[in-house]
Amino acid sequence: SNGVLYDIEVQTVNNDDLEKRARYISSMIDVKYALEKNQAYGNLKQSIVIFLMEKDIFGLGKQLYEFIRKEKEINLPLKDGNNIIYVNAENKGREDLNNLMQSLISYDLSEMKDEVIKECAMYYKTTQKGEDKVCEAIREYAAKSYDDGLRIGKADGIKIGKEDGIKIGKA
Repeated sequence: SNGVLYDIEVQTVNNDDLEKRARYISSMIDVKYALEKNQAYGNLKQSIVIFLMEKDIFGLGKQLYEFIRKEKEINLPLKDGNNIIYVNAENKGREDLNNLMQSLISYDLSEMKDEVIKECAMYYKTTQKGEDKVCEAIREYAAKSYDDGLRIGKADGIKIGKEDGIKIGKA
């Protein structure tokens, strides 16, 4: 509603590349969505990439790390409208974030503290309509994935299988 573009990533794998991954995602948002064709750069929309993670990848004991670009020497902020935020479940801080993060990493519905997430999870995991929607989404995803390139993957697999079979036969 305010023209800000958000990308929320739930990160289940913590590796050394998350900072560069956030930069890449941020750049993709800019390329795809932040500016209409032939618009002036002044119209570039603000973008915020948010990583929700189980662990504190920075190891400094904070729950939330917000990054903006700044001039190195005098800490002058660069007002380019680009923010990257990392939120983790390992450290405690704001109660609303504690509840959100605990609910995202919980496998047990009864332990979830964020009511919106809990209600959604219960709908999709415990009702027939919810389960049907999940199954349909998986079928649509599988069909799209197949149409978008798995046919080539299948052909490559057959070719590799034949080549391996010939090698084994000769051996």
